[in-house]
Formats: sequence, C-alpha cells, structure tokens
Amino acid sequence: MKVFIAALAVALSASFAQAADYPERTISIVVPYSAGGVTDAYARQMLPKLQERLGQTVIVENKPGSGSLVGAMDVARSEPDGYRILMTAYGVISNEVLMTNTPFELADLSPVYMLGRGSNMLMMRPDYPLDTIQEITDWAKAHPGELKLT
Repeated sequence: MKVFIAALAVALSASFAQAADYPERTISIVVPYSAGGVTDAYARQMLPKLQERLGQTVIVENKPGSGSLVGAMDVARSEPDGYRILMTAYGVISNEVLMTNTPFELADLSPVYMLGRGSNMLMMRPDYPLDTIQEITDWAKAHPGELKLT
C-alpha cells in the first residue's frame, strides 16, 4: 500500500509539474463566426495581452458555418488540453435548444469566463405595418410559415 501511495504521489506531482509548463505551443482561439464581427474583434483585441501574459503565440481561427456549429464542434472534438479554446456568443447554447440533433453535446464544452454581455434587437423598417412584438406574434400565428426572418 505504501508503494502504491508513493507511486500515486509521484504521478500526481509529475502531472502538476507538466501543467505548470502550459503553454508550450501555440494556442488557437476558435471563433465560430466570420472575421470582422464582434466576437472576432474581441478575440483579436485580446491577443497582444494574452501573448504577453502567457509567453506564447496565440492565434484566432475563424470557423463559421451552421449557426456556429462548425467552430464549436471543432473545439468540442479536440483534445481537452487548453490549446483550442472556443470564443462564442449565445449561438452555441441556442443551437442545442433550437435543433433536435446537434453533432455534440453542450456538456462537451466547459465555460471558462464571460467576457461581456450583449443585447439583441428586433428592428424593422418604419413603414412596416406591425409595431409591437405582440402584433408580430399575433400575425405570425395567423399566417403560419409566412414570417421570414433575415
């Protein structure tokens, strides 16, 4: 039993020592949206400070597609070693709610930090005949399949 405990202690100390060396190579921040958007801008704005603090190269990889599923799936299926990090908005969460079959579980990802909060807006032309959310909801219920969101 003493040998087992000693071996376990050596293994644990080795794993903690290895973790202390992080990062040993380039870190990729995967943004599941096109370059130039808000999330991409946040990621790129953080790069200089991240590289300075970590002493390692950090890059942004834009992987847009399928409502953020392409980028999120890339990170969810990667090694859980901290070298591929997903920076996303609420799209990843809403995909799990809105879609019946997503290619991964939201539980495959671990939230690390909330960088900010945002707002969504519903906007329409001033000459649009409906003025309130209730009017739009009532019209959509009365005309199933006719409401087009862009």
